[in-house]
Amino acid sequence: MSLFVEQQYQQALETGIDIELPVIAEILVSVNNEISLPSPDILKISQLIAKDIALSESVLSLVNSPLYRLPRHITDIRLAVTLLGIGKIKAAVLMPALNSALAIKPGLSELLWKVSVLKAICAAKFSEYIESVDADDGYIAGLFSRSGQLVLAQQKTDYQNVLQQAIHENKSIEKMEYQKYSANSSFLAFKLSELWKLPVPVMAAILLQNIEKYSTLDDERIRGIIAVLIASDDCISELFVDEPLSHLLFPLGEARLGYALNELAVSQGYFNEIKIDIHDELLKYVDEVLGY
Repeated sequence: MSLFVEQQYQQALETGIDIELPVIAEILVSVNNEISLPSPDILKISQLIAKDIALSESVLSLVNSPLYRLPRHITDIRLAVTLLGIGKIKAAVLMPALNSALAIKPGLSELLWKVSVLKAICAAKFSEYIESVDADDGYIAGLFSRSGQLVLAQQKTDYQNVLQQAIHENKSIEKMEYQKYSANSSFLAFKLSELWKLPVPVMAAILLQNIEKYSTLDDERIRGIIAVLIASDDCISELFVDEPLSHLLFPLGEARLGYALNELAVSQGYFNEIKIDIHDELLKYVDEVLGY
């Protein structure tokens, strides 16, 4: 990492918070520990996941979704793990584990969760069109990028009002969050990603996702993840035009999208074509998995 990123990263690691974060699920700790071994045991990983019925059902639902495009419907956890491979099973387990830990409530929290899931799927799908995008980086970063907002929405009854005030006064949402809670949502998402032991470049991208001049960062991988997050927000925003609260979640300017497309070396025309293709996949996912 560059000196600037390293300084921001270390400062965030050392800064404490007085907002409670959802702890990493014990099952995920066990799965992560096994995955981190020099020679992970697929059978053991499968057995760990199979111990949790709800998690097993969620993983199978995810594996059979349009995201993975497996050749046939999978009903066996061990086969699912084998087909996905060690590299992708952590991502597959993260979504249901995070959903359970956050205990999503109706209203703003539920909308933020839906946005997070579709953003994760969208960011991963970009890897099929843009060579520089890593699917797992995009998926995990997309899933956790809004987790700080989810924590605030769950714990702070006035959070929706804070968002509305920021939009009404044309102010930075993160500055308003900091004024109100002494912590902004990107920082909280970073602290949660630290607690859940996400890859360091993903953590750094989550922390810095809303800085204005991220294009000056020296680390190409971190810049790429941030660019994918911005592009994904633009992509999925069109799916939420009928949501009454959508204007609170996508205050994205054209300039930031332009910087993101430039970082990804994608023209606006090609990006529009990608969005059309990805929208079809996202709608299938919404119908088959989220049930919206």
